[in-house]
Order: sequence, then structure tokens, then C-alpha cells
Amino acid sequence: MSLLPTVPITVAPSVASINRANPASDTTNVSTVDYRVAFSESVTGVDPTDFQVITSGSVAYSTIAVTPVSGSVF
Repeated sequence: MSLLPTVPITVAPSVASINRANPASDTTNVSTVDYRVAFSESVTGVDPTDFQVITSGSVAYSTIAVTPVSGSVF
């Protein structure tokens, strides 16, 4: 009989989904748009520097804020 060491397999969390939360419509003229980002598992240390806004046309942004909804949703 031989004993093999148990080696944990670690997989980094990944983004499971990104959905617009507010307003939910495809087009809007509001000044604030919220997105909900869900990860494959709980994560820690998520902050605005983890995200990048890519704009087009006349869209502009000034601030990214991160609000935790749960351990895996922000």
C-alpha cells in the first residue's frame, strides 16, 4: 500500500456574471448606473481599482463605487 500526499487544487474565483441593476432598461439618461457583479465564490478585498469603465460615444464617468451585497456579489 502506498500513501500519496493530498494536494489541494486551488482555482481562483472568476466573474460569474455582470448585470445592470439600476436602471435595468437598455437605454437611459440618468446620471448614475449600477451594475451587479457576481463571482463564482466569496471574495475579499474588492475595491474600485479592480474595475475599469470602458465608455463610448458621449458616455462619461467620474467615480466607481463598490458596495458589497454578499461575499460573492458586489
